[in-house]
Amino acid sequence: MAAAATAQRLASLKNSGLADERGERWQAAVDAYEQAQKIDPNVLFAAEGLARSRDRARLDKQFRTAIEQPERLADAKVAAATEL
Repeated sequence: MAAAATAQRLASLKNSGLADERGERWQAAVDAYEQAQKIDPNVLFAAEGLARSRDRARLDKQFRTAIEQPERLADAKVAAATEL
């Protein structure tokens, strides 16, 4: 019974992570895949999903900060940190 519940939870997290990726909700995708890895560190979909989503979540956060606080770009160190 516990194995079936675990499999169902992992399937739900996989679907959630994929939906978040499609919706470009990168941090939510990272969260879903990290939850899956906490349940079973060997699930391949979680490792692959994290590989796709982590960098994009970081970039998304940087872009949102630059858009929401454009005055920060006047600081040369901050501006350099936002360059790709």
